[in-house]
Amino acid sequence: MMDDDKTIELLRKNVKKRNFVYNMKHDEKKNVNEWSKNCEVYVKSKKDADVNVNKKKKN
Repeated sequence: MMDDDKTIELLRKNVKKRNFVYNMKHDEKKNVNEWSKNCEVYVKSKKDADVNVNKKKKN
């Protein structure tokens, strides 16, 4: 399984590699940034959820 941080980094690199971030209108750029932020938030909250589940299992 891939590391979450690596996945986010790859997604970011791919977005930049395709150059569509640079060629987009301002609104679309903002959407990609939002998406990238949401992706991080999702991954972080998923990690936290997993940690909480594991804590409950131990008790």
